[in-house]
Amino acid sequence: MTTTPKAISLRTRCLLPLAILLTSLLASGPAIAERWYVLSSGNFDARRAFDLDSIAPAPGYPTAMTLRVYVHVGIGTFPCGPPSDCIATSQITDYYVDCARLMAAEMYRVPMDLREKVVAVVVAPYPDWFALYPAMSYFDRDEGRVVTDYQRLDPRHHEVRAFCTLYNAGKLNNALTAGAVQR
Repeated sequence: MTTTPKAISLRTRCLLPLAILLTSLLASGPAIAERWYVLSSGNFDARRAFDLDSIAPAPGYPTAMTLRVYVHVGIGTFPCGPPSDCIATSQITDYYVDCARLMAAEMYRVPMDLREKVVAVVVAPYPDWFALYPAMSYFDRDEGRVVTDYQRLDPRHHEVRAFCTLYNAGKLNNALTAGAVQR
């Protein structure tokens, strides 16, 4: 994290919408807003969803779009570092997502505790792109063929992979056009 005037301005500009979203989530209680696409829900009010209204072109990346994801694990917890001592039960994360290339970048993350109190605010100064389905291919001389090793998928980004799968399959067309969201 930097504290240059540009970074502070970026932080202020980005945190205001997150604060408004957090306030609306807290005021609405356990219910998710109407324009959230719920991927799963479970015991103790656990849920995973993405905000259909957050989908817009990502600034500076013509093939990417923005996406806001909400994850609540009920009474369970998960590590949410940095900071290293961060433990959360839910979080809101904003991503830049390029579903055509199956790449994403985590831009903002707001982990919260069981009482929905903000534990930390993590703002990325620039996109750090990662593969949604990481794989490494190489030529194995002993076998005489190309071998692909699939790396362990990061469970924190499961919702983004699910979004791209639905988006690329055209399963979100009705939901996106109902809200007049442009691709």
